[in-house]
Amino acid sequence: FTPYEKDGKLWGRGAWDMKAAIACQLIIMRECSLMDNPPDVGLMIVPDEETTGASAKSFLDKGYVGEFFLTSEPSNFLIGNESKGVCQLRVCFEGVAGHGSRPWQGVNAIQKAVGFIKNLDAIFPEVHEGEWKTSCNVAMIKGGDVINKIPDSCEVDLDIRYIAEDN
Repeated sequence: FTPYEKDGKLWGRGAWDMKAAIACQLIIMRECSLMDNPPDVGLMIVPDEETTGASAKSFLDKGYVGEFFLTSEPSNFLIGNESKGVCQLRVCFEGVAGHGSRPWQGVNAIQKAVGFIKNLDAIFPEVHEGEWKTSCNVAMIKGGDVINKIPDSCEVDLDIRYIAEDN
């Protein structure tokens, strides 16, 4: 994730999403302001569009609304007229702690979680570039606290991006 320059372009996490887009939006705003009859246009820049969305909600709660919205997500200059919904959830698994040398005396919560994760493929098949399907990302797994103990808990965080048909 270390940014670098190659052939006059900046490469790295966040280089396009959203810094370059914001620069383009600011240029558009400046150009609109220089028009003889400038349009009634606003610009909302938020830091949490993929997490809580609280920033955008606060603007909406204050009455900042519009009839038309543009987003600057990378799209190869194609027009998109829909977006995916977001469902982020944590699934918790319980086991029974025990000493690692006596696995028959415990129930491994991480192994229970692994079985669950393997079954996700049947519900959420792999999505390839250009496909408009619901997807599921196993984003985080937390379990166990020491190496010689059978873990009695495990948490799996899922980031599900769903299409309207699956709502």
